[in-house]
Amino acid sequence: DDYMTISARRQDKEVDVSALLKKIVSGIDGASAGGHVPAAGGNFLKKDLKVFKKKLSEVSENEKS
Repeated sequence: DDYMTISARRQDKEVDVSALLKKIVSGIDGASAGGHVPAAGGNFLKKDLKVFKKKLSEVSENEKS
């Protein structure tokens, strides 16, 4: 399979993990994400793993601010 599968959970619902994953995969061709506030999932092409990690780091840093 050419895709990586991701999932996120946050049961206290303080972070909308669906919106978070959508923000991370936005702009990555062939990627998608969705779900609910406490639980979400998505996928992206394996070739884009470095891009995903970079965007994850950037979004995580922005969420802390």
